[in-house]
Amino acid sequence: MTFDAAHGVVVLFGGSPSNPMDDTWTWDGAAWAQRCPPAEPPRLSSTGPMPAMAYDADAGVVAVFGGVSASSLTSNATWTWDGTTWTQWHAKP
Repeated sequence: MTFDAAHGVVVLFGGSPSNPMDDTWTWDGAAWAQRCPPAEPPRLSSTGPMPAMAYDADAGVVAVFGGVSASSLTSNATWTWDGTTWTQWHAKP
């Protein structure tokens, strides 16, 4: 969970083994809203190393990095949240 200064909300991304989908939620200071973006990072394990989540002020996006997949594979993927959807980030060669 982190604060998205570009949109003035807290962004929460997560889920649980009993939840068939991972969830994206935003908090505007008064209410939580479940977001249903067309793309999301893959399900991450709740028992392995947790992913890191932070706000990138230069890019104006929330970033999620790493973690362990539900199938116990270490992830080195980075995903960004632009206030509407998640997009997997790929380094430029």
